[in-house]
Amino acid sequence: MPPPAPPPPARPGQAFTIAALLGRSSPPPAPPPPPTPPLPPLPHWGAPPGPLCAACCGPPPAWAARLGATGFLLSKCCFPIFKTKAGKAKRVRTIFTSDQLARLEKEFARQQYMVGTERCLLASALHLTEEQVKVWFQNRRIKWRKQSLEQQQAKLAKMGEGETMDGEGRK
Repeated sequence: MPPPAPPPPARPGQAFTIAALLGRSSPPPAPPPPPTPPLPPLPHWGAPPGPLCAACCGPPPAWAARLGATGFLLSKCCFPIFKTKAGKAKRVRTIFTSDQLARLEKEFARQQYMVGTERCLLASALHLTEEQVKVWFQNRRIKWRKQSLEQQQAKLAKMGEGETMDGEGRK
């Protein structure tokens, strides 16, 4: 039996391709894709701000130079995407004291809806705004409904289990 033919000489970088290992000739590699055109530069990216931004934003802060920042910060005035929505500012979460919570819970147990003069008086007594009292009552009603629903479901589940058992606790 004649010795196997030596594999064709491999081109650099292709010595361990499947085709080279099997001794097959491989098709020429596909030409590289054409380079993509450069994207248009973003405003303020590595360039001084334009007159509009310089007028409203002023020069970059001193700390940017200390950090070696070459570009400019993205500002809310020049990039509408970063602007906050017009209208009401986001409400800050209130941290109630234990005394305030105790009084609010007591009033909720007495009546679930606090309106008008009563809400104004309660807010004043607790050093809160009427809005804070109103939101607390709204949230507490949601919590109460959720707890009531869970209790009803637990009772129904318990009743369902009792019906499947016979008098001696067997199914």
